[in-house]
Amino acid sequence: MLVLQTLLPAFISSRQRTTICMKGGTHVPFSPSYHYIGDVFLSCMREMGVDVRIAIDAYGFYPKGGGEVRAEILPVGKMRPIRKIERGRIRKVKGCSAVGNLPLSIAERQSKAALEKIRSEIHDLPFFDETEIQSVISPGQGTFIHLQSEAEHSIAGFTALGERGKRAEAVGEEAASEFIRYYATGAAFDPHLPDQIALYQSLCSEESLYTTSCITGHLITNLWVIGHFHEFWYSVEGEIGKPGRVKIRGSGLMSA
Repeated sequence: MLVLQTLLPAFISSRQRTTICMKGGTHVPFSPSYHYIGDVFLSCMREMGVDVRIAIDAYGFYPKGGGEVRAEILPVGKMRPIRKIERGRIRKVKGCSAVGNLPLSIAERQSKAALEKIRSEIHDLPFFDETEIQSVISPGQGTFIHLQSEAEHSIAGFTALGERGKRAEAVGEEAASEFIRYYATGAAFDPHLPDQIALYQSLCSEESLYTTSCITGHLITNLWVIGHFHEFWYSVEGEIGKPGRVKIRGSGLMSA
């Protein structure tokens, strides 16, 4: 997934449709999961004018990897800014809990633990879809759970991974806790999305403005690095580790 994000800035300026096939990890530590990329990151990118469609043929877990993902990248016209100050009412929360070459009961336990954790702490949540339980194709063994919050104005995602010695219940509760922290802030974006979209916002001529449940070091670093490649303006209101507001006015390099 990090390889896809590395290649994407180069391919979106192409005048033709591009298809790439990648092998490696799809649900691994220190990387956005396939589900986060497909359902959260690319959903936001489409709002900005970037159309990328992905499909998964095999899942890759650490350490064996071996996942297979195909991505189709369409030419981009004008890059549009994002304005997401209010999250709005959460319409539903849904999930996917899966195992690769392990008992399906592990995925069921992950899902149950996540649901119980959320319901014990959030009593006014309007709607929780049944979590999809899956046994997925993979060369290796692994588990994950992905929770997705769909609000009036934004989508947020939270993935937790299994590992040897980590109970299924801990995996489910980890993803649920991330969602609960996000929910409590009322912010539009989860902690992971801002640094992933900063580059594209810096290419717009109009101003992007949004709230995030957590200002991260990744966001601050990405903004600093982008500034070494082209000029743009930004401001970050809030401390690292706490909710905040971000403004980015780009260079207009992809606004025509």
